[in-house]
Amino acid sequence: MIVKKQADREEILLTTRRNYLKAMAAGAITLGAGWVHAQDKSPIRILSAGAAGSGSDFTVRAIADRMREKLDRPVVVEIKPGVGQRVAIGELLRAKPDGRTLLFFTDSAFTLSPHIYRNVGYDAVRDFTPVAGIGTFDMGVATGPMTSAADMRKCIEWLLANRDNAFYGTPGTGSLPQFIGVELGNAINVKMQHVPYKDWNMAVSDLISGRIPLLIHGLSTMLEMHRARKLRIVAVTGDARSPLVPDVPTLRESGVPVTSVVRMGIMGPSAMPQDLVSSLNGIIVDAAKGAAFKDSIAKYGVLPSPSSASELAQALATESQRLQRLVKASGHEPE
Repeated sequence: MIVKKQADREEILLTTRRNYLKAMAAGAITLGAGWVHAQDKSPIRILSAGAAGSGSDFTVRAIADRMREKLDRPVVVEIKPGVGQRVAIGELLRAKPDGRTLLFFTDSAFTLSPHIYRNVGYDAVRDFTPVAGIGTFDMGVATGPMTSAADMRKCIEWLLANRDNAFYGTPGTGSLPQFIGVELGNAINVKMQHVPYKDWNMAVSDLISGRIPLLIHGLSTMLEMHRARKLRIVAVTGDARSPLVPDVPTLRESGVPVTSVVRMGIMGPSAMPQDLVSSLNGIIVDAAKGAAFKDSIAKYGVLPSPSSASELAQALATESQRLQRLVKASGHEPE
């Protein structure tokens, strides 16, 4: 009788183990210290500073949809606007490292902000756990009637011949385009003079009316004006041509050794368990590799660039070092 009861218990344990392994194979159970099992349907929050309806907003929602399907639980995108993404980051800093609160970010918060502000309120490395890279998008370099340049090479010729008028507009002081301009100037040996604009319409107005010769801004932002021939995008800043403007060369193709993209990814709080990070990374990378995801974000100029957590960490570190050098070269005083 005792032997039979022992055999029954062993059979129950074996059956339970088989069911558990089947559930794991089906993706119904996710491992990770502090993580939840299939029966826990509490929401996962993804904080984002991107404006509703923007390319970054569309990108994070596409990833959230895929995570929702894979995990069979709510995945909610919460818009947390704030300068330098600091409102969203502040909330992440207060979150537990259990995978229930994540941050969708553009990389300037980790690669640029720490070098242009005296105190951002966080350590860009120690206070976070990189989870997954998702995608990148380019900046564009545009000209107007002041140069009459049809391409970047002609634009450079104009800048070399008109050094006193080598102005370039950007979205503002401390923005990535400001330091792309610094790098461009260094590459062609022209001291570029920065003109920051908080108002996009005023920046475009000054470009197309001939008040400034050059504008460096998000590529997708300038696309409609380019197609309407009100301004001319003469170069993109990525390492390959953009599908949005396949006829426009990169800066490198134009003889300027400058490459700069905006990187998007998912970040977690510090001290997230490695198995939890690996589990989340697998789901996010799988989503970012899908053809449907690529097609859905293409109109925003976003290119899928899925990566492991370690690859993301290395990319952020490399970009941070590059921008630190440029900030110093620009003479920018930390605010």
